Amino acid sequence: MINRLGESLLGYEGFSSDAGIFYSVIQHNNLYQLNGEEWAFITSDTGDLLAKQFKPLWDAADSLLKSSKDQVTLTEIYKAWKAPPIGARNGLLPLFALVYFLANRHQLGLYIEKTFIPDLTEAYLDEWMQDTNRVAFKYVEIGKKRESLLRLLSSSLSRSLGKTVTASPLESARGLVNIFASLPNWTKRTSTVSLDSQKLRTAILRASDPHKVLFSDLPNILETDDEIILVEKISTLTKELQSAYPNLIDKFRNLTFKALDHQGELSSLLKRAENIKGLSGDFLIDAFIARLSVFKNDQESLEGLLSITINKNPKDWVDRDADAAINKLGEFCSSFRKIETLNNLRGKESSRQSFAFIYSDPKNSMVSKNFDVASEKLPELKLLSKELLLELYKKGLTKDEILATFAQACNETINS
Repeated sequence: MINRLGESLLGYEGFSSDAGIFYSVIQHNNLYQLNGEEWAFITSDTGDLLAKQFKPLWDAADSLLKSSKDQVTLTEIYKAWKAPPIGARNGLLPLFALVYFLANRHQLGLYIEKTFIPDLTEAYLDEWMQDTNRVAFKYVEIGKKRESLLRLLSSSLSRSLGKTVTASPLESARGLVNIFASLPNWTKRTSTVSLDSQKLRTAILRASDPHKVLFSDLPNILETDDEIILVEKISTLTKELQSAYPNLIDKFRNLTFKALDHQGELSSLLKRAENIKGLSGDFLIDAFIARLSVFKNDQESLEGLLSITINKNPKDWVDRDADAAINKLGEFCSSFRKIETLNNLRGKESSRQSFAFIYSDPKNSMVSKNFDVASEKLPELKLLSKELLLELYKKGLTKDEILATFAQACNETINS
């Protein structure tokens, strides 16, 4: 009833036990009908003789919910259904309650332990069978003055979700909550987004009353009563939150490539990693290099690579984890490059050349620097060095003066 809602016969093809209940109770009594182009549960068909038999059930639930400004528990609804003159039996009450909710979900909010639930799942449905006091419905009705805001918001949410969102407080709230609930845990906690985005995120994720959130909380938080401006702000801030995690991943991708001194085709990096795989003598670094050897440069493979740095998936990071991961990533990449320079000791061709610079300046302080460059860049660097030497010779400098010039240049480069 949940997973195959909208399909003919709810997707049933055989005659399983649950299919038998559907055929005998729901289909036989025309409670599931073709509504336009889509199949849906119907509780408002008073023209159908079979469906009309259930009108007292639906009227009793409508009366309870529409006369109350608060949530109405399933216990209260079941009590009304079991009382005369209806006298419904206990066994079918959960089924009737589900039919009623699915038929009226645009106007009914679902609450479990007084917390708004945006989407009904099998896990939540199990609550109906365990404790009806914990499960409640609330009727939400919109006034005419709110319709234009909901139309604007539903249009914006439809574009974000890629599916139609009905212009009702509940559907709009469900759409917003679904967007925010699907954000990575890091995005739900980070303080790197704007303050308005943080306020919007808190209001949506802690929503207990969708009507209050849409028509009271959000206008106050975003400091505007103009409907167009309000929807534009919600849309802009939502996009900021949706892009926050991809931006974090892109940042770490760039940091990784920079720390590894990688440019050009991905295949060259994979070859470098493959060439030193399993040679570090450190399990974590070996794992890092092994991941790099099959790196696909997509989000999933980068998450796997970054998970090794602090033993935690980036989606579950907090802001301090990101800082710690940068430090660890720098260590791993530095080890990667160092291992490459030592490949010649293993009788392998090295993909990088290492250098050491030591200089004692006039103030008697020692300056030293170890560094490495890709072997493939050496021919280009040799040509450049010849050009520089030629220019210095033309100026009449001796060998010692040339060496001193290079030493001074290196010192300034290191300290810059």
